[in-house]
Order: sequence, then C-alpha cells, then structure tokens
Amino acid sequence: KFNLQIGKKLYYVEAKEKVNWYKAVNNCRKMGGYLLNIESSMELDLFAALLPSDRHWTSSNSLSKTFLSITTGEPMPYNRWNEGHSDEDTDKCVEMTKGYLNAVKCETLMYYVCQAH
Repeated sequence: KFNLQIGKKLYYVEAKEKVNWYKAVNNCRKMGGYLLNIESSMELDLFAALLPSDRHWTSSNSLSKTFLSITTGEPMPYNRWNEGHSDEDTDKCVEMTKGYLNAVKCETLMYYVCQAH
C-alpha cells in the first residue's frame, strides 16, 4: 500500500480523503506504519517539493503540553515554524505546508503521510 519510496524509506501519501489527526494516526497504524516524523530540514524541504500546495499531518503534537513526536515519544527532532505560528491552547497537532510547520487544531481535516516501520 505504500506508494512512495525515497532512498530506503517507504511512504504512503493520502491525497484523496482528508481526515483529522487522530484518524490519520490510526490509518497509518492499520497499514503497519506511523505518521510522518520530520527529522531534518532536508526531509521537510523534500516533502515541500513533492507536496507543494497541500497541508499534511505530521506525527507531532503537544497534547502533553510540549511538542512531542508520537512515533518516538521524544521532542520534535526538527522544527521550522511558519511565521505567525501560534502556541494557543487549542492548537495541539502539527501540520506541514509549503516547507513549514504549524500547530493547528487536531480536529482539522487534511491529508497525511505515513512512513513504513
């Protein structure tokens, strides 16, 4: 089901159905993967080039008051916040769009990228 290979990593890009962050996490788990964990500026730039105009969920959230990756349980390994990024209490989940990251409401509907284990 994974439809994109970059180096040795396999990804699935969902581009038909927009879902909230929780459903994106579950959908990735069901296919034996996990929501995309941005680990470097190079990786963020690569996905910005591949997915130039759409918003996609990443694995990070701040449901525990600090931004962590649900994939690793560790603080986000890399972040490039969009100008005007907000840390509002209601903005808990992290999306990537146009080479930047934003904290938005987890119930927002958008596409997502899964990574294979």
